[in-house]
Amino acid sequence: MYISLGYNKSNNTLLFILILAALLLLSNTKLVHAYDNPFQDGNIISLQADTGKWFSRCAGCQKTVDRKRFRDTITLHVDNPDAGHAKFTVVDMRNGKIALLSHTGKYVARCQGCIRGAAYPNAATVHADTPNGAWAQFTPVVLANGKYALRTDTGGYLTRCNNCSSGAAYPNTVTMHVRNPDAAYAQWHVHVWNQAPSAATVVNGYSVSSVEHANRGRFTKTGASSWTEYGNNGRAIFTFKERNRDEWSVYLFDQSRNVNIQLDLHRKKVRYGTNNGRMSDLYDITYVQ
Repeated sequence: MYISLGYNKSNNTLLFILILAALLLLSNTKLVHAYDNPFQDGNIISLQADTGKWFSRCAGCQKTVDRKRFRDTITLHVDNPDAGHAKFTVVDMRNGKIALLSHTGKYVARCQGCIRGAAYPNAATVHADTPNGAWAQFTPVVLANGKYALRTDTGGYLTRCNNCSSGAAYPNTVTMHVRNPDAAYAQWHVHVWNQAPSAATVVNGYSVSSVEHANRGRFTKTGASSWTEYGNNGRAIFTFKERNRDEWSVYLFDQSRNVNIQLDLHRKKVRYGTNNGRMSDLYDITYVQ
């Protein structure tokens, strides 16, 4: 069966309107592909607030109800995010939510009633030992302007809050009191650090400071000559002294166990040995920085 519309001015006008509507719809639709997602598991990211400052772990910068347990909180005072305290590793919780792992091995979390003299009850701290609690999980929400909001388990969003923490070392801290992410102070630009490096920035044995491996753990430089091994739950498990480096490897020693570790960047292997004996491959290296 063939139906001809023929040449008709009204039909052509209708067709033009339909095409125009389709084009407008496409132009206002943001297609989010997997490779557009900065919150992929294992990504190392930094979050920039609307002020240009960066979301950072800050030790002893707010008055807390427990100075030891809640020593590390989140403030917005860093101008240059190229520092460990402004970088966080994304952990995909496989439920549409993510966790943010600090280089200390602790996770960013919602902490209720933990800040003395706070304007709002919930604040961001870096105290959670694991990401399993709902208070340490966040739902990323992509916004029309390309920025992101991070929704907490209470429905509030991570928010820059000015002068909301009495006696804080810096004026801007992070709370969760905003329920609508349209406000600029609840929006974050996400910078991803672990893109493929250029030839000028290739990490080698002399410059490496953190090594992740296939068992979802990592070795991270935590002092002038000290390294810490973190397990796949983010907890610190062993400490090492750095003995030597060359172009492709870092050599570590744990005196308490008489264990030698070689971080072999050339072969992309973590190597293990005891009692100065033969070294063997332990894990595949998956990421370095």
